Amino acid sequence: MGPRPLIVGLPKLWRRRWLRLLVGVAVVASVVFAVEGGAVAVQVPATLADQRPVQAGPVEPGFPIDYLGVVWETSALSARGDLSGESHGGVRFRYDGVWGPWIPLVADDLQAPGQWGSTLVSGGNADAYQLRGIPWGVVSPEVVVLNTTDGPLVTVGQRPSGASALTNCLSRAEWGADESLRFSKRGVESWPATFEPVRVMTVHHTATANNDPDPAATVRAIYYYHTITNKWGDIAYQYLIDEAGRVYEGRWSGEVSTPCGEGGDGSDFGHDEATGELVTGGHTYCYNRGNLGVALLGDFTSVQPKAAARAALEALLAENGIRHVLDPLGTVFYEAPNDMAACTDTPDANIGAIAAHTDWPDPAGATACPGATFYPQLPSVRTNVALRMDDPTTTTTTTTTTTTTTTLPVGGITLSVDTRIVRAARYADLTWSGVTSARIDVWRDSTEIATTANDGAYTDNTGSKKIRSATYQVCEEGTTSYCSDPITVNW
Repeated sequence: MGPRPLIVGLPKLWRRRWLRLLVGVAVVASVVFAVEGGAVAVQVPATLADQRPVQAGPVEPGFPIDYLGVVWETSALSARGDLSGESHGGVRFRYDGVWGPWIPLVADDLQAPGQWGSTLVSGGNADAYQLRGIPWGVVSPEVVVLNTTDGPLVTVGQRPSGASALTNCLSRAEWGADESLRFSKRGVESWPATFEPVRVMTVHHTATANNDPDPAATVRAIYYYHTITNKWGDIAYQYLIDEAGRVYEGRWSGEVSTPCGEGGDGSDFGHDEATGELVTGGHTYCYNRGNLGVALLGDFTSVQPKAAARAALEALLAENGIRHVLDPLGTVFYEAPNDMAACTDTPDANIGAIAAHTDWPDPAGATACPGATFYPQLPSVRTNVALRMDDPTTTTTTTTTTTTTTTLPVGGITLSVDTRIVRAARYADLTWSGVTSARIDVWRDSTEIATTANDGAYTDNTGSKKIRSATYQVCEEGTTSYCSDPITVNW
């Protein structure tokens, strides 16, 4: 099988990275926003990829190398292709005619049954690479080199011209996911979304370069590597977080998410909007159903995550802990699946509700992920998540119920308000007693919003995905002298 370049015939001028300097538009994390009429076209550099069987000599892919990965089948090896501790080979890169040092190929923290893959090795804009030491006897070894920063601009969507491009979260469209990669040449979706109630949350690192100048480009590289090279059909994580604390939408969840630049808050990332269940990812070997995976971009083998990334991780875990009623300091019993041939011998697990990748039973846990330096900090992460969950002012995305009841003296109105989130929209369910009139006025934030029959209940669809709190009051129709006390609730 010969090379499979995604875009062929590219001049070597790409190595100059001049494209970004000539684009007269605003750029956020390699995503370009170009005004077209009354809307803004979201454009990203096309992914340049060269995938071919491993060979011994130097290879020039024809474009600057951002990342390189190696994969092979493991039918004759252990489940994770560990080769009993033997070397997995090495790679070196050439820069302007000078070869750099040999870099060992290290197993990726994410592996699938019957497959071994390396981490994505940063190529640093090299013009060539060479591999050596690929173990004898491996099946169908292939190498892929990727460039997600220098390809010709392609349009991946549009947004209103008045929407902000600077947000703390990025939908798949905003980080530039090429959704066509998820489909076969015949148009069949490679990995259709399925959903499960959340049982556990798992923390990862991507083992990619730290101090990343273009994290959106790295997310696109991971997406291509998981989707095409590993043949998984999509990116494996439900969420990713960069060093600045921006949250990226991971696995496709069946519907287009609301872009964060258009008022979205990320609450629809990774979830079925109708049921609130989690889309199944592929980040923990056989333990993926109901397992919410969050990956910090970077390698935390010898350094800690940056403060903004850790704060965003804790906030995201707290929001989903509330949403799915998990105890961040507790443990859960995870029953391993028995309906997949590759997972029939996978043991059940008693594991923390917030787990590290390495906490899972082998072979899933045969990794140091999320990094030897960061892993000892997981207990404090869990504690901080618990504190955030106890303080509703620090959460932004929940599906929990907040109930506050005020009882007035005899003859007054007793009001209760429950809050909920459905498809990211905020609802308040009001119930009352003690009203003597046939109809009642409903007030929100000192504004009368409805007059309704006195049947003891009313649901307010706020029509907003961004509202965080509101104050409610009900009064007998036409009067403000016979009312309930005001009640303030939070979402």
